[in-house]
Amino acid sequence: MAISSTRSTGNNTKSAVAHRIFDEMQASDQVFTRKQVIERFISEAGLTPAGAATYYFKMNQKPKAEAAGTEPKPARTRRSK
Repeated sequence: MAISSTRSTGNNTKSAVAHRIFDEMQASDQVFTRKQVIERFISEAGLTPAGAATYYFKMNQKPKAEAAGTEPKPARTRRSK
């Protein structure tokens, strides 16, 4: 199910599709490479290569933080002047 529009319709946002793909691939007994996951993000969720790499990085950090018993670092925000 490829999503080519940037508009969201229910749970079919690019983010939701990418998370479903990632969860599905993590639950599988098969081992997937970073490249394979990113290719699916691009083809099925309609992400750009840079966006797919970012989603992969962010999703891959969450399980590591949970396993270590720590919270992932919050995103940096700009200071107001």
